[in-house]
Amino acid sequence: MAGALRQGYIEACEGGERRPHSAVVDFLDEIAVSDTQLTSLILKGNSKIAYPTRLDDGDLEALLKGMRQAGDLVLRELDLSWNNISDHGVGLLMDYLQEFDNVIALSLSHNNFGVEGAKRIADVMNNLQSLSHLFLDGNKIEDKGGLILVENLARNTSIRTISLGCMDLGHQTFTMLGKALAQNNSITSLNVDRPILFSCQEESIYHLATGLKINKSLKSLSIKNAGLRDHGCFLLCDNLMLNQTLTELDLSSNRLTEISGNHIHNLLKKDQNLIRLKLSCNQLCDRGCEALAQALPVSSVVELDISYNEIASRGIEALSIAVAHSTKLKTLFLWGNHLDSSSLQSYVAACNNCRSLSHTDVLMQIVDGEANAVRRIEPSSYYVAGLV
Repeated sequence: MAGALRQGYIEACEGGERRPHSAVVDFLDEIAVSDTQLTSLILKGNSKIAYPTRLDDGDLEALLKGMRQAGDLVLRELDLSWNNISDHGVGLLMDYLQEFDNVIALSLSHNNFGVEGAKRIADVMNNLQSLSHLFLDGNKIEDKGGLILVENLARNTSIRTISLGCMDLGHQTFTMLGKALAQNNSITSLNVDRPILFSCQEESIYHLATGLKINKSLKSLSIKNAGLRDHGCFLLCDNLMLNQTLTELDLSSNRLTEISGNHIHNLLKKDQNLIRLKLSCNQLCDRGCEALAQALPVSSVVELDISYNEIASRGIEALSIAVAHSTKLKTLFLWGNHLDSSSLQSYVAACNNCRSLSHTDVLMQIVDGEANAVRRIEPSSYYVAGLV
């Protein structure tokens, strides 16, 4: 099948007087040599081979012609991220997917399409029964394009994962997203990192939070780098107390202060479904960490990330006591805070006494009789998984 696609692609390039893209040819050659069935087509533009000349609309058009010519091709995963595909290319791809509804996971992240491309995706996605995982991050569709996508998402029943980070989404999109979440009970993972929200009253977060309160399917939510403040954190936590499905929440790189520690404390005591909580790169400081630590032993949290939060000795001492009494916590990230010799020793001792804890990114090394913090970096941190 890879051989037939390769031949069809080269013929399409010759017919269009284009030079075949080396990344496409090399990928298909590798599949043909391994004699494995072609179910995944991974053509990331940030790969070593493709980086100098990323795929554009012409390359995609030739590839789609080759895929049609290949006949019985059953493609499950299509990754075209980090290329130069525009609105026109997205339109060509959507036409193909309507004709051959086999793709389960599709990534068009970090390309060059805008509102028109978003409209073409929105027009088609509710007709695709196979499409379950959709990654669109990094394309500047702004509020207008985001609104079109989210309006259609409310009626969608097939998509399980949708990633809309770094797309310059605004207030209107977040308002509609709240309504969509109240209606949609099929989405399990949602990423809306780095929106463009200007309101100090955080009305956008209010609409999102009220949708989360009603939603019965979402398990993973990421709102990183959204300028989220303490009131927004309160709105989220207050509504999530009534949510029975969310297991992973990522609020990293926001503007949360020690006040948010109390809101998170209340959430952890009430919500026994939350397993992973990521709060790195905020400003929880000592008081916020103390509030969080008080709820940690009775919470359901298995993985906690509070790295880079300006936490000093008082907060770390409180966290150490909580860790020592925790029976569920398995992973804890603390690097980037102010670990002095005394608090470091208390923390390491607590980690050693906690039977459930299997990983922390802070280790202790004695140098000249003094305890020093050492960061543990796992090789797996740099592993990039596939779409599904």
